[in-house]
Amino acid sequence: MSGGGVVWNTAAPATTFPVMGGALGSIAFLGVAGGAVAMVFALDAIPFKDVADWAHQGWILNRCLAGDTLCGAFALKPYPVPNTTAPLLFALAHAFAEPLRAAQAIVAITLALWALAALRLAASAEAGARGLWALLLFGLFGLSTPFWLGYLNFQLGTALLALSVGRLYAGRAGRIEIALWSLVLFFTHALPFGAFLAATGWLALTRIGRRGDLLALGPALALGVWYATGRVVLDADLAPATPPPVFEGWEYWWRYLRWKLVHPFAQGPGRLLIAGDTALLPMDYAARFALDAASACVSGVLLAAIARGLGKSWSDGERLGFVPGVVLLLAFLAAPPVNFLGLINPGERFLLLGLLLLIPMARLPRRAGAAISALAIALHAVNFAQLTRFDAAVAQGKHLAAFRPADYSPYAVPLAAREPMMIAISKGQAPPIEPGYATGIFRARR
Repeated sequence: MSGGGVVWNTAAPATTFPVMGGALGSIAFLGVAGGAVAMVFALDAIPFKDVADWAHQGWILNRCLAGDTLCGAFALKPYPVPNTTAPLLFALAHAFAEPLRAAQAIVAITLALWALAALRLAASAEAGARGLWALLLFGLFGLSTPFWLGYLNFQLGTALLALSVGRLYAGRAGRIEIALWSLVLFFTHALPFGAFLAATGWLALTRIGRRGDLLALGPALALGVWYATGRVVLDADLAPATPPPVFEGWEYWWRYLRWKLVHPFAQGPGRLLIAGDTALLPMDYAARFALDAASACVSGVLLAAIARGLGKSWSDGERLGFVPGVVLLLAFLAAPPVNFLGLINPGERFLLLGLLLLIPMARLPRRAGAAISALAIALHAVNFAQLTRFDAAVAQGKHLAAFRPADYSPYAVPLAAREPMMIAISKGQAPPIEPGYATGIFRARR
């Protein structure tokens, strides 16, 4: 389907998700996606770093709504916050489950949403290869570094972006739908929201008769201005933007670029669990190198195949639709290593967002998907085994004993250690706000 210079691959019916195609590919996709969800429910500790932070905020919101006295130390920020979705989900889950079970449910929901998003993106694959491409895209995005780091709002936001952008490019999203997508994305995460704004705005300007779509973005844009004003004026003391990095020579920038090219696609938790003084899973150098090499191989072949698929679309002469995704990729290459308003290295996530805007216009080849699917499945199996070993170590108390109270950090301590902190906070024995809340919905009462 073509609309004002934009091509959308119409391999799937307009009203349904694409048939997965290929029995083995379908079985492999369902096995990996189902295995990931089962892994989450089998764990007795959730090691994905920021999950503990969002679970904690959801717990506080739940207690405040229940009238708990601990809320005297907290205040909701007086402006709308993009990172609201995960705390709201956690607040609801905490009403029915203990913190660990609530966290398992929300992480599983995130994975399930990404499984649906991977199926939607796989519509661009050649017939018979959609199951394998759904598997590979689920790993590339759903089980990428942001997942292992517990960036739940970002993961939810990218999944929603993947689900919405197809309808957007196909011209099937009306103005009410665009307005609803933009509002949901705003309250989920700022970066997927910004990517949606860029894609919608560009298509509205380049398609005949679609200028009115810009009006549909009005409510979400107003919320964005409100948020930015409140964040800069009212809460400038919370994780202010870091200054630009000092130029340290081209070698420094080349090292950062190499790291940035690999980091978003590190499909596994290995480096999170085997590094530092509190390492649980010591491995020799060869094993670590093999895991990194396998991850790089899978990601590299996928990116090359996506580029090839995009090249086919480009050769058809339909180029305008590429602009938002290409701009995000260029921004990824240019972004320096800074934290902006509490958001850690936002530039490195532009690569994932740029690809999400480009994949729906690609014609994903069958051969590349088949070539690396076995390696991807093996890599996921190793990663799941790693988490099982981590879980066993936590059950024996090894991990929690490695942390001294003075070393407490919401970015390092898993949920198993956060629960005692929740109790301590409720008793007034611990500070009510930790550094991780700079981008959250609460702040300490002044």
